[in-house]
Amino acid sequence: MRRFPHQPPFGELVVSRLRQETGTALTFHNISRAGAGADWGLGLMAALMETNPDLAIIAFGMNDAGHENHGQRSDRYEQSVRGIIEGLRAHNPEVDIILVANMLSNPEFRPQADHFENRKRLVKLGDEFERVAIADVMAVTEAILQRKKFADISGNNLNHPNDFLHRIYADVILGLIR
Repeated sequence: MRRFPHQPPFGELVVSRLRQETGTALTFHNISRAGAGADWGLGLMAALMETNPDLAIIAFGMNDAGHENHGQRSDRYEQSVRGIIEGLRAHNPEVDIILVANMLSNPEFRPQADHFENRKRLVKLGDEFERVAIADVMAVTEAILQRKKFADISGNNLNHPNDFLHRIYADVILGLIR
């Protein structure tokens, strides 16, 4: 990151901690793009399979929730995430997968119903597939927001995590791995 406090995003935090704790030389590939949704990620299957991951962290959702087409968006989100899981498993049946239920957006910016629905869809997929875990960052942000203002966890007060919440994302993910 180029801005103070120079906090790396959660994926880099996870890999850094795993390297530190295991002494293993890990390779990290982040093929995401800001503003993209799960259907965009599904279109990247060839690039993702080139990385041949042992662990894949799939963290779509914020851009898959919105004001319009409630329910239909969640159907498409579930289908896209399912397609990513199935594509990864077709390439490497032993790949471990973590699905991230994203932070909530500011309710003054966007209704949260689709976020909750998307989390239900991730839990459903986690129950359906072996070796798929759910990193429920949404539940942690719900708890934090009982005591803090949304601006305390967001970098833009709309829908992006700040440095504090990137550490929360990393801790929730690492809690599943340890």
